[in-house]
Formats: sequence, C-alpha cells, structure tokens
Amino acid sequence: MSEQTPARAAEPQGQSVWVRALFMIAFLILFGIGQTVLTAAAILQFLWEAITGQSNANITLFGRSLARWLSAVVLYLLHDTDDKPFPWADWPSGPVYTTPDTE
Repeated sequence: MSEQTPARAAEPQGQSVWVRALFMIAFLILFGIGQTVLTAAAILQFLWEAITGQSNANITLFGRSLARWLSAVVLYLLHDTDDKPFPWADWPSGPVYTTPDTE
C-alpha cells in the first residue's frame, strides 16, 4: 500500500546532505516566523472586518502570497523540490487557489 514517488534527480552539484540540513533548519525558523505573521494578518483582517464591515483587499493579497511561500517551504522541507523559496527566490505572487471572484 506504499505510494511510489517519482525518481528524484541526482543531488545538485556540490550540495551535500549537510548543506541541505542547514538550509532546512533556516527554513524551519523562517516558517515559524511566517506562522506568526499569518496569525497577525488573520487578527488584523478580523478586526478590520469587525470595524468596517468588509475585508481589506491588501491583507487578503498578502495572505495569499504568504500562503504560497509557506507551501513552498513545506515542499522544500519534505524534499519534494530542490528549489529554495524566498529569500533565495522571488517572493510568490498570485492566488493560491481559484475562488469564484478570481476566475
């Protein structure tokens, strides 16, 4: 009942498992910071909507890009990809998923 995963490409030139481990530790720390930022954004969005009666589009867009970054970090940590997320790549943009108002 085990699921077969696609064969991974050979280890990147010059990158040992220990170098990847250091990157993984850094991304685990950054992921924790990202969770704190996500919590703050969710609280701000709730307060904004409680006061004004509507959500803040800027907080929504930031939350979507933060969700994409958190997802990219998880994929790197679980060895699904060798592509390092931000700050070694551009900050992600665009929706995480399609909603009725973004189609």
